[in-house]
Amino acid sequence: MDPNAMDELRAVAAGLARWYLEEMPAEEQAAFVQSELGAEVRGVGFPLEPPAEESREDAAGLRPEVGVTA
Repeated sequence: MDPNAMDELRAVAAGLARWYLEEMPAEEQAAFVQSELGAEVRGVGFPLEPPAEESREDAAGLRPEVGVTA
């Protein structure tokens, strides 16, 4: 990938990650984490944390881990 294109992708992903963390309603966060767009955001290095309820369920072993792109 062109380095300039990667920089642009990172800038867009940073904006989406910020929107997710600061503005997205909690009920939409789980869907975003599991979406293809969420995978792209994680893929360029911006971790997305699941909503607090899901974190507790994951810690308790009640939910399989959402596919994470490294």
